[in-house]
Amino acid sequence: MFKNRLLVWAKNIIYLVLVVASVFFIILMVHQEKIAGDTPGFGRYKLMIVMSGSMKPAFDTGSLIVVKKINPEMLHPGDIITYRDGENEGRFITHRIMEVVQKQEGIFFVTKGDANDTRDFFMVPEANVMGKVAVALPYLGYIVGFPWFKTGVLVFLIISISLALIGEFRAIHQMIGRVEN
Repeated sequence: MFKNRLLVWAKNIIYLVLVVASVFFIILMVHQEKIAGDTPGFGRYKLMIVMSGSMKPAFDTGSLIVVKKINPEMLHPGDIITYRDGENEGRFITHRIMEVVQKQEGIFFVTKGDANDTRDFFMVPEANVMGKVAVALPYLGYIVGFPWFKTGVLVFLIISISLALIGEFRAIHQMIGRVEN
């Protein structure tokens, strides 16, 4: 009986450590741009959270988009790209390409948000293009981004500890039931 209790306890501790570690690594991955000045992702794929409704109905605010790094020469009108804002280096914009313009200085893109009435006021140089949107996961950005806020960290810790405690209480309840029988 003691051995079973020890195994349940060890299982719950391992579960708690895995949950906390998972949350930590998700926070680190999604928010590494805050730490290292980089955009989170894996290799050629970057993860971004949509912060405005300028691309409705293609995707909503709070969507998690996966942006694939691509050669700018492979981009065409209709493609949705993410690029660095020319006026605010730390800001990224995701809009649809309306026109591709070849200049002596290189390739430039005329873009527009699907929900916007007019095209963007500036052309995007190829050097500012992060990549093409490969997939949009509706509202997942709210979940992934939530841990960055203080309340999110607190909620995840409370949930992790609560799950471990529930497992413990369930094991104790089962053990008491066996003893009574």
